[in-house]
Amino acid sequence: MSDSLVPKETLEKINRNQVSNFALKFHKFARFDGDKFLFFKTDKGKIIFNDVENFNFPSINFNNLCKEISEAAKKLFPTINYVKKLIIDWRLTLGLGSESVYETSINLHPVYGFPYIPGQSIKGVVRSWVILEYFNKDEEKAYQSETFCHLFGCPKESILNKEYQGALVFFDAYPIETPKLKVDVMNPHYQPYYSDKTNTKPPADYYNPNPIFFVTVENTSFQFIIGIKETENNLGKIDNIQGHYFDLGKKFLLEALTQKGVGAKTAVGYGYFK
Repeated sequence: MSDSLVPKETLEKINRNQVSNFALKFHKFARFDGDKFLFFKTDKGKIIFNDVENFNFPSINFNNLCKEISEAAKKLFPTINYVKKLIIDWRLTLGLGSESVYETSINLHPVYGFPYIPGQSIKGVVRSWVILEYFNKDEEKAYQSETFCHLFGCPKESILNKEYQGALVFFDAYPIETPKLKVDVMNPHYQPYYSDKTNTKPPADYYNPNPIFFVTVENTSFQFIIGIKETENNLGKIDNIQGHYFDLGKKFLLEALTQKGVGAKTAVGYGYFK
């Protein structure tokens, strides 16, 4: 038998299936089964329960939310802003290692409870892509580029000789439609080898696999927005690419999302957009 570990009085008032906020259901009404929390369970190939898939995020109008954040961006940056809608190429997993009662987690909006990509995460991915692609993975070399520093910010030990936060602003990316949640699994075979502190157990194939389930988002479109003040949109150059900071930012944003990916497990195909 499995149930949520919440106060008895709460369970008498609210059933887990009545919770309309996915973050509350996932984190606060987590199902305790046997000796641990689970959101997905199978037995001999048969699904016993699945608390993730087919959640339809009732009462959330994703189209209106995206319009609101888009209009907010246009008020902040009335002359220079960029709105781009892209769809996940396969699956996206965010916040896999975040604190959770489960073995894995997912990044959920603190108010609405749906999966989203924080603006600072997008900025980090784009910044990392530029260092990787245009500065040969050398961050110190990037700090000697005025354009890089003006786009993404820099510490005092840079060509600007001062700390600078960067002119390009990245907004949170919201799904423009109901996110399609999908349970995925990683199946490490060498857990005894990795957890062996005596360094005597080999990475052998005779160990039993240890399936670990995690939540992904698949085939869902997201809205990405960047902006910059007109007074800060100067001409710059990185490598042999010249243009206004805003145009460079658009180019690097699209390159990073389609060629580097966002979130965890990008090396095995997660997190790419098209």
